Amino acid sequence: MIVAADVLCYFGDLLPVLTACAQALNTVGYLIFTVEKMIPDNESSYLLNYHGRYSHSQNYIEESLVDAGFNIIKLETAVLRLESGEPVEGFLVTAKKLTQNYDITQPFRSTPLSKQA
Repeated sequence: MIVAADVLCYFGDLLPVLTACAQALNTVGYLIFTVEKMIPDNESSYLLNYHGRYSHSQNYIEESLVDAGFNIIKLETAVLRLESGEPVEGFLVTAKKLTQNYDITQPFRSTPLSKQA
């Protein structure tokens, strides 16, 4: 299991980090992390904000996780912290690494494809 709370907001492009996490995890492992939410959540992937942290769009997070070999278990909005008394909105993400036996284009199955009839 890898937990990265208030860490990935310092990365713009998440794909290299998520890929490294997938490589570091055992055959099936979990990744839990937070990132700041891009407001408004537009078509951009990520944005460097005035405070030096990145915010990310939900679509970009979802696509990057799938590309890195993860299945999204839960992606929810949350207040990550208060900054100057104001809430900082973000995402709390739980993802599970898929093994080579899983077809990531299909919904997650608890049984590997090789064991299905």
